[in-house]
This record gives sequence, C-alpha cells and structure tokens, in this order.
Amino acid sequence: MKITRSLLTLAILMAFAFQAEAKKVQLQYQLKAGDQFAYTLTVSQEIAQEMMGQSQSTTVGNSMTYSFKVLELLANDSYRLEGKLSEYTMNTSTPMGEMKFNSTTDKEIPDYAKSVALTLNEVFTFTLSRDGKLSDMKAPEGLAEKIDKAMGENQDMSSQMMAGISGSAGSAESFTRSVSGFFLNYPAEPIAVKKAFSNETKVENMVVFNTKTDYTLTSASKTENEIGIASIITMADPSSSMEVQGMTITYELSGGKHGTFTTDAVTGLFTKGESVTSISGVVSVESAQLPAPMSIPMSIKSTEKLTRK
Repeated sequence: MKITRSLLTLAILMAFAFQAEAKKVQLQYQLKAGDQFAYTLTVSQEIAQEMMGQSQSTTVGNSMTYSFKVLELLANDSYRLEGKLSEYTMNTSTPMGEMKFNSTTDKEIPDYAKSVALTLNEVFTFTLSRDGKLSDMKAPEGLAEKIDKAMGENQDMSSQMMAGISGSAGSAESFTRSVSGFFLNYPAEPIAVKKAFSNETKVENMVVFNTKTDYTLTSASKTENEIGIASIITMADPSSSMEVQGMTITYELSGGKHGTFTTDAVTGLFTKGESVTSISGVVSVESAQLPAPMSIPMSIKSTEKLTRK
C-alpha cells in the first residue's frame, strides 16, 4: 500500500511539473487610447584606435528622452502613436577636443549637435502592431530638408562626421531607427519560460550592421517579464564607405551584444533594461593627401541603460 501511495504521489507531482513546464506566455502590446509613456536611453561609449603607432581614445556620453502617446486603436488591431525627442544631451571627449550639449540648459546649439537637436519636440506619428512592428511613419513636413540644409552649411570635420553618421535625422526612416529599440518584436505564438525567439534587423551606426538577436524569456509573472538578449553583429556591406573632407573611410567591424530587459506583463512595454555592445575591427582611410592608405585598428564598447519615465 505504501508503495502504491508513493507511486501515486510521484505521478501527481510529475503531472504538475509537466503542466508548469508547458505553461506559455503570450507576449504582446496591449494599449489604449490616451496612454502616455517616455523612455530615457543613456549610452556610454569607449572608442579606442591606433594611428601611426599611437593609441587614441574617445569617450561618448549621450542621453535621449523620447515621449510617446497612443492616439487611437486601429481597425486592424494595431495602434496609432505619436512620438518625439523631448530631451537630448551629449558629452564627447576626443583627441581634438570636447563636444558638449544639453537641450534643457543650453540656448545655443553647436554645429556638431544640430543634426539631432533640430528634431527636438518635432512630432512624428506611426503605427505599432500588437507584436511590436512599426509602420507608416510620418515625419513633420520639411524637417529633413531643414536639417540637411543646416548640416550642409557646416565646414568643420566634426560636424561633417556627425552628419555622415546620423544621415537625415529628420526623416521618417531615421526616426524609425531611433525608436525601434523601444519596441520589441514579439513572437506571434505564446512562448514558454526559458525558451527563446529570434529577430534579425539592420542597425545604422556609422555603417549598416546586420544584427541577429536571440531573446530568452528568463522569467514571467503577473506583473513583469524578464527577457535576456544575445546578439551577433556583422556588417551588412563590408565594402561600404563614407566621404569626409576628401577622405574615403571604410569600416570592417563585427561584434556582439548582451543584456537583460524587463517588460510590463500587461501592456508589453519595457520598464527597464541594460546591455553592453562590443565591436572591433579595422578602419581604412584613403586620401590623395596621404602618402599611402591607412589601416586603423578600432574597438568600441557601448553600455546602454533604458529607463521608463
């Protein structure tokens, strides 16, 4: 009898364990008209490179706050939102000097900050699906042209570099790249804890990178979900280059990213997150002013912190 009861108890425990293991979570956005939220993304970068036998380092500190409002729930079960860059600070230290700007305190906008600062409080509208896809992005009329004109008037190298990196900051495509990291592409089907789903995107930062990311649902509760991320980063076009003051600059870089984020279990919105990205490789510079092409080893370590406001 004792053996029978023991076997029965074991069978019940195994059944409950199997049910717990099989339980899955439906990850999706559940918003309503009038919802408002904001994120502050703080990025700290350490860039090291070697030129002509000498090591040079650059530190970059950027902080950007984006504000969002849900305008309406659309007939196709998605949401129409508006978003804007509401605050921006930069603090960059290079061998050539420092570049600083704080949108909340500085009345004058330096040339090197204009490409981003001119987008402050400009309202973009877009559609967000329940699984996190962004579409139908609309930029303020004439904003991209205004920024391109302002950047085209700058002659110094730092301004041209910033223009080359940021591209048309006022365009719908640029704003999509800027805010896409705030909205995770969730899987269509429910997912079990400890299981992963994947996503592949293109990320522009100096050049265009292919990023393949595995997202693992590490834990889930009624209030929040924790998601671990691991990315492999490669260049989308290894032969791509940019032109700056008569120089052709070509990048050969690759790396990875690791981090952890938490999301609200009801709305699906991020609540906080931290990640570290490491990229390394070689930068080649060709110019008629140089006796020979230069090959510059480079490494970039970027630490990102996301905070829900």
